[in-house]
Amino acid sequence: MIIKCLTDNIAYKESFLSEHGLSIYFEVNNKKILFDTGATDVFIKNSKQLKVELKDVDFLIISHGHYDHGGGLEEFLNINSKAKIYIQKTAFNDFYSLQEDNTTRYIGLDKSFLNNERFILIDNEFEINNFLTIFSKVSEKVLFPSGNKHLLVYKNHQLEQDGFTHEQYLIVKEKDKVVLVTGCSHKGIINIINECKKTYKLEIDYVIGGFHLFSHSKSISEEESIIKEYSSILLENDIIYYTCHCTGEEAYKLLKKNMGKKINYLSSGMDIKL
Repeated sequence: MIIKCLTDNIAYKESFLSEHGLSIYFEVNNKKILFDTGATDVFIKNSKQLKVELKDVDFLIISHGHYDHGGGLEEFLNINSKAKIYIQKTAFNDFYSLQEDNTTRYIGLDKSFLNNERFILIDNEFEINNFLTIFSKVSEKVLFPSGNKHLLVYKNHQLEQDGFTHEQYLIVKEKDKVVLVTGCSHKGIINIINECKKTYKLEIDYVIGGFHLFSHSKSISEEESIIKEYSSILLENDIIYYTCHCTGEEAYKLLKKNMGKKINYLSSGMDIKL
C-alpha cells in the first residue's frame, strides 16, 4: 500500500506547499483513492512533485462537510472525469465556526455539487468494494474534542452545535493489513477506533488522520492532561498511528513524547509504504 500526503498544515520539505487542510492519496489493490481535497488547489501542486496522476484516481472520499477537506472539489472535477465522490448526505448543510472575536464564519461546501451525478450521497454506511468500506455512525461518546463546541450547524432556523452526522471514515483492507482513515475525528478518535473494531470485528493495524486536538478557529490546543489520557488509551491498542492536520503541533509533540515509535506525523509531501 502506497500512501502520499498531498495536503497538510505542515510541509515535509520547503519545496512542498502547506495549508490548513488535508488530502491523502492511496494506491491499494491496483486502485487509486483520494481522501479529501484540502482547502484549495495545494493538493494538485504537491501531487506533481509526488508523481501522482489525479486524473487516474478511481474513488474520492470526502470525510466531512468542511471547506478544508472539500475546498478543492471543483479543481479535482476539472482534472478527473471518472471518479465517483463518496460523501455523507448531510455534508452539504450550512456549517459555521465561532471565531476568536465571537463572530461566525461559513466553513461549508459548495452546494452546487449536490446536482452532480458523480456524487454518491451516503446515509451512514457504504461498501465501495471488498476492500473499501465507509462508515459514519459512532455510538461511544468519550473524550470528544473540546474544539467541537466552536463548530456549528444552521438547523431549525438557528445555529446550534454540530453533531457531525456528516463525518465519515474509511476502512482500507489489503491482504492482512487493515487501515482506518479519518479526516478530523470530530466524534473522538478513540470512539471511532472502538466503533470500527466492534461493528466490523476488525483488528486495526494502522490509523491515519487528524485527531482534532487543536481548535483552528480559536487557536487553542487541548490541555496536557487530556492529551496524556488520549496517549494512554491509544497505546492500549496494537496500532501504529500516523496523525496530521488538526492534531496540532503542540499536541503531537506531547503524543510523541508519550507514545514514542507508535505515532508519527504525516505532513505535506511525505510518502509511506505499509
